[in-house]
Amino acid sequence: MLLKFLNKEGKMFGWDIKTEVGERIGVYPLSDAITFVADENVLVVEDFRRGPAEGRTFFVADDADYLYQYATRVIFCNERQILADGNPEELFNDESFLAEVGIERPKLLQTTDILKYFGVLGKDDKPKSKKDLKEMFSNLDKDKGQIVK
Repeated sequence: MLLKFLNKEGKMFGWDIKTEVGERIGVYPLSDAITFVADENVLVVEDFRRGPAEGRTFFVADDADYLYQYATRVIFCNERQILADGNPEELFNDESFLAEVGIERPKLLQTTDILKYFGVLGKDDKPKSKKDLKEMFSNLDKDKGQIVK
């Protein structure tokens, strides 16, 4: 599927992206100098309260929290190239890459790290959404201060 953008001079460019059935690919543009060209397979997310990009192959958002929660794959791009393409959990946990491109880790991951540090969550607990985190807290052993499986 062709992912199309316009640069600041109005020239179209893009990449042919191979997709799997059911994939929800979140695209994070790292430049204000590019504009995404939407079509029937693409949603440009401006209101993050709308929920996931249901039924769309691609959605474009510059919100790390939204992409972490809803994408099955994330592509980071600028006006010249794709900088990273992969699993949201891996990319948003790659602190050196995020520092290089100037993106803060999703707040849910930051919160999870703090809860793991204090022993509230186990090292394998990986909530993907606020709902997941709330469900984990419903199993909190108040005496021990830990999540009970």
